[in-house]
Amino acid sequence: MQRVAAEIGGTPLSEGEVQSRMQDEWLENAIPVARLVASQILDGKLDIAEGWLSLPYRDTNLGPLKIFFEHDLPDSSVAFDGSFRARVLAAAQRFLNPDPASRE
Repeated sequence: MQRVAAEIGGTPLSEGEVQSRMQDEWLENAIPVARLVASQILDGKLDIAEGWLSLPYRDTNLGPLKIFFEHDLPDSSVAFDGSFRARVLAAAQRFLNPDPASRE
């Protein structure tokens, strides 16, 4: 790898740089999907549980998407009850309008 990088005039990225770029790329792809899902949930075009299940997820840094997963139970399970639905609705609103002053 270093030989190839040297031949094209570059230097190989460190593992940390690769991980950082992968994180940025994942967020660039995941955020628009989450915006669409949140909008459809709030507009009533998508069932709350179905929408939540279609959100991008991974076990590491979720960035701004973490607000959709803050209600998970301690054992990582989810109860699709009225409380869950209310929390997902609130998360969708916060995700699309992160600044509380913008709602006034």
